[in-house]
Amino acid sequence: MLKFVPLKYPKKNKVFTLLLIAVLALSSCSKDENGNLSPKDFELSLGEVSATTAEINWTTAIDPEGSVVSYALYLNNSSIVEGLSTNSYNLTGLESKTNYEVKLIATDPEGNRNEKKLNFNTTDKAKVDANLNITLDYAKYTNAKISWSYTSSNSGEIKYDLYFMDELRESDLTYKKYEFFVLENDTEYQGKIVAKQDGKELGVKEFQFKTLYNAPPTAFDITLLETTFYSFLIDVGESEDPDNDGSLKYELFIDDVNATEEKYGGTVTIGSGGARQNGLQANTTYKVQVRATDRKGGRTFSNTLEISTDPAPPATFTIEQETNEPKRIFTIPNLYDKGGLNEVNFYLDGEKFTGAFGINQDGSITYNFDSEDVPETNKTYNLQFELGWDTDWNGTMYYSKSDNENLQVRVTEYSPTTANIESVVLYGPEHETTPLQFVVKFENNLISEAEDYDIYQLKIGGIEIKNYFVNQIGGANEVSLSGSVTLEQYNKIIASPDFTRVVTFDADGYRSLKRFYHF
Repeated sequence: MLKFVPLKYPKKNKVFTLLLIAVLALSSCSKDENGNLSPKDFELSLGEVSATTAEINWTTAIDPEGSVVSYALYLNNSSIVEGLSTNSYNLTGLESKTNYEVKLIATDPEGNRNEKKLNFNTTDKAKVDANLNITLDYAKYTNAKISWSYTSSNSGEIKYDLYFMDELRESDLTYKKYEFFVLENDTEYQGKIVAKQDGKELGVKEFQFKTLYNAPPTAFDITLLETTFYSFLIDVGESEDPDNDGSLKYELFIDDVNATEEKYGGTVTIGSGGARQNGLQANTTYKVQVRATDRKGGRTFSNTLEISTDPAPPATFTIEQETNEPKRIFTIPNLYDKGGLNEVNFYLDGEKFTGAFGINQDGSITYNFDSEDVPETNKTYNLQFELGWDTDWNGTMYYSKSDNENLQVRVTEYSPTTANIESVVLYGPEHETTPLQFVVKFENNLISEAEDYDIYQLKIGGIEIKNYFVNQIGGANEVSLSGSVTLEQYNKIIASPDFTRVVTFDADGYRSLKRFYHF
């Protein structure tokens, strides 16, 4: 008969074994460069698991230095929560019958870490409580309503999560009804209600419904009418509703975004006919469509246009012409042929002024500085012009400024004179002997006190006249003026009668003779 006898080790070997265990225990905690140890090992475990939830539990990870340890939880390598100080966490919103990997990282204040992982599978189907019932109250063209009831012997408040089209729509509901809006007609929808108490799932029930069919509006086209550097204008063809449910709503889409909602807050639609969109970027191509919607949610999109806005006017421009005293006349070039100019401003020594302006036939702007345009006469100002276009309904402006170096303006005050205009006669185009002719006469025939003078300017009815003769009556300064106007000049004078002005220049300065025009 064999007899087993326990082995006995020498005492020195027992001491060696204890030392080895201590060394292995210390080596299980890694150190940082300062000798700080990472948190000790901990246990990660799985609690209750359902089709959509899982409970994760863990033991406390002790820090060798006694610091507080925090936890971060990852699901399939995606961060779920950080900075936890508890020892459990409930995962929700999971997919049924799916494998997941959970990683928990314990971290001390110095950043030393220890981590654990585990894998689990959610169940095939959630526990269905026979007392959870869902009723479809109605499903119309663009909206639907459900209600539900739940009877349970459990005490305490029951809350509900509502999932719609595989996304969590509402959580922790306490009421038992819900209405869906802005749905597509003739479309199937599905979802589920999850009943829960104290964060734990009690039961799940699915629902589904289909909205009613509605014939969409008929096809229609849009066409481009014009573009500017900040806008476009399109013509929207008319669509019809086959069901005759009433008027259609038209909405403008730019680069797949509902521009009508952005502009008007969704309360105003563009309607069929012309539609202009302002506030665009210059020299940019946009994808443009219009959507017609009937009262039951039927929708039809128009054809698609690729619309490119114009290049913007140059940011700077050069004044083309200057005329000397007593007036300073500046010609601003035509920077943009399609109009839309709202402001012509000028700066005198940096101070902004806004003046009236007229646009010439070639699109240029002639600006005349007179005594009323400057704060002080006989003073030289540094000058800069600014043109402004209003690019949207919010008053956003695009500006272009003149870049002439050392551009200046000085308005000289007219010197006093005793000479006056006596009469102005302008004959119409139907006059038998002198059609479109004029005569300007002066009191005592005197155009100037000085015999040595020049005529600087002649204006009749605000129109500058270049084609005239000086008819000498007596001395060099005793004259009348006569000449002709074009039919266009005549029509402008008749349409907007103004004063007649003769400006002379002599050794003592410029002198202005003025008389209001009349027949």
